[in-house]
Amino acid sequence: MKVYLLKDVPNVGKAGDLVTTSDGFVTNFILPRKMGIVVTEGNRAMIENKMKAAVKKEQDSQIKTSALFDKIAALKLTIAKKMQEGGKLYGAINALEVVELLADKNIAVSKSQVEFPQTIKTKGTHMVKIKLSTKLQPEFSLRVTEIKEEAV
Repeated sequence: MKVYLLKDVPNVGKAGDLVTTSDGFVTNFILPRKMGIVVTEGNRAMIENKMKAAVKKEQDSQIKTSALFDKIAALKLTIAKKMQEGGKLYGAINALEVVELLADKNIAVSKSQVEFPQTIKTKGTHMVKIKLSTKLQPEFSLRVTEIKEEAV
């Protein structure tokens, strides 16, 4: 049976896909959970229009994401922190600090998108990865420097 998926179905397809699957799976799983609609001659035109709109939306999203990828990959940011003797931080750099640095550059990402290859606890230059999608994961350079306190 041909079904147009309205939601992602594990091991079957993503929302917007046109899939062929068994009648029992469709009637017992997909339809009761409103995860898809059966393709008939009557609703074929409506489904094709939805598919075209979904493709257009996906293309627009990819264009925006790739532009954001280029912008992030070109960044070289600096953060100043208090340090112990020997150039070690009192704590580690966290995702929220990176999100705030990116927000200053008009780049909006969430904490869950920030990934550190290793914990940043020392001064120097470190790479930080931003997970925009499964395929697009730009890295940028984050330089950690020491705050110089003046004697009073």
